[in-house]
Amino acid sequence: MRRRERERGGPRWVSGAPLAAPVAALAAVVAAATLAGCSADAGGAARGGLEPASVHEVADDGAARRQPTTGSDPTTTSPATASTAPPTEPAADGSASDDEWRELADSVLLRYAVALTELAVDPVARTAAGTPQRRAWDSTVLEGSWLSASVPAELVRRHREDGVVVLPPSTGLSYRHRALRVERPSLGTLSFTWCGWSPGIGIDVATGEVVDDVVAHAHGTGQLREIGSTWMLEALDEVELAELPPGSPDPCPPEVAAVADEEGGR
Repeated sequence: MRRRERERGGPRWVSGAPLAAPVAALAAVVAAATLAGCSADAGGAARGGLEPASVHEVADDGAARRQPTTGSDPTTTSPATASTAPPTEPAADGSASDDEWRELADSVLLRYAVALTELAVDPVARTAAGTPQRRAWDSTVLEGSWLSASVPAELVRRHREDGVVVLPPSTGLSYRHRALRVERPSLGTLSFTWCGWSPGIGIDVATGEVVDDVVAHAHGTGQLREIGSTWMLEALDEVELAELPPGSPDPCPPEVAAVADEEGGR
């Protein structure tokens, strides 16, 4: 078993408050997650059916040549496709349902998942100002927030100091947060609780070896802030974290459904 070092607020879980690891160390910054990884099978394929694109298949610009599998569920949607769907603003007259506000929060979280997954593939190059990946990040995460600065910094640190990058598994995204309970907006902010899943695979850039393939399952709180007509992600704070075996499926959709059923039955 390979164990991830603990960190606060970044990927494997990159959150707004310092927490656990990224693909261990990054998790803390993103939503913070510290994970342990099982040994990879010979040939670099991660156990459990989640096989990352080889680090040697990464193009000069850091883009993996093998594209993630696409599907109808947002988790299995390719980054290029997922990032094009803008959130729909619920009615401002108070008639919007909890489900509508949850969908708004989840749409921003999906944009965040796509942007973070893209940065983690080649942090040193992709976090640079002016790159498409950095522009996508800056258009999703509120400038000046702890989350905005700390997550990219932790990704770059791991890349430079530890020689580790995070490649997405065949499901398409290395990180995914989903909104659970959402409070009605107040003074331009919207608070929510979230469920997170982090199946990204840590790769040693020098050898191509899988060094972290444990899956993170976390819960926490978050906040969006309305800037003009756009909702931006301002914070993601992790409250609890569990480690799942490599290849574990996303446990969050059933949790979202349970919350929606509970609220609908009130």
